[in-house]
Amino acid sequence: MRIRPTDLGWKGLLLLGALEIAFLATAYSNLFFLLLTFCGVLGCLSLWWGFANLRGVAATQVVVPAAAAEAPREVLVSLASGSRPTQALTVALRIDGKFVPVAHAHAQEQLQTLRGSLPPRRRGLALASAARVQSAWPFALFTVSRDVPIRVEVVTTPAPAGDATTTAALAEAGDVSAWLGARGNSIRELRPFRTGDSLGDVHWKATARRGTAVVKERERHADHGLVLALDRRCAPATLETLLSAVARLAKVTQERGGNLRVLSQDADHALGPHTATAQHDAFARFLAAAMPLPASASAPRAVAGALRLGAREDLP
Repeated sequence: MRIRPTDLGWKGLLLLGALEIAFLATAYSNLFFLLLTFCGVLGCLSLWWGFANLRGVAATQVVVPAAAAEAPREVLVSLASGSRPTQALTVALRIDGKFVPVAHAHAQEQLQTLRGSLPPRRRGLALASAARVQSAWPFALFTVSRDVPIRVEVVTTPAPAGDATTTAALAEAGDVSAWLGARGNSIRELRPFRTGDSLGDVHWKATARRGTAVVKERERHADHGLVLALDRRCAPATLETLLSAVARLAKVTQERGGNLRVLSQDADHALGPHTATAQHDAFARFLAAAMPLPASASAPRAVAGALRLGAREDLP
């Protein structure tokens, strides 16, 4: 365990020093002696309770799921404590050399899972190398903490682009508007109007009959699979745009139960309705770790029917 004074604790130490000087320099020694004794007892109780509160507490498991860039994510921390409940705990993860608070608890049972959140991060991979459990209970004069070594990878994927941005980014590769859910002419059903629906989809005759707004739900096309060949021999800004577009297509794939295959240099990922969780995790890691390649690098493996993304001309 380690112990450090809080901001209030440093002020308390300064007060203790001032009282010590007053005790030695003035004639009111009895009064200042009582004040010194009270402050000393208060500090000792704070230290004792702090150590007792954290005795036996440890992080047994930390789960940090993958998340999109600039978006918070939920973090699960399993804590084991001693024979007595603990109070006012904070759990922080050491990422990139800094401890980031992720979860708080006012009261802990012997074993409980805390739900917290990790602040938004940029796209990339990071390693959480330690979990710090700390508490300043009960007087907030000292912070008692315990570090537990862990090894948890923090995967941050690109933020999915919007449909219009994705279509524009992949315009040179081919028409992907159908894959993004372009609607056909046939009407699947009528449903109540929802915020965000286009006025062009309102079924005016049905609306007049029912007395409330009704819209036409159209059939969607492109239930076939899509194959993308991502050539990373491009400028960094271009790669970020393309990765966001690929992330959007992967999200559409998952929502609609379609099939998507993404090829790149030394990478081949297939997503579908029956894809295992490990394969989704590997694909998320690829999106997080993908970096631009020089023009001298080899091209992605050629596959018939694949839409090619990225171009050497994008290199500066």
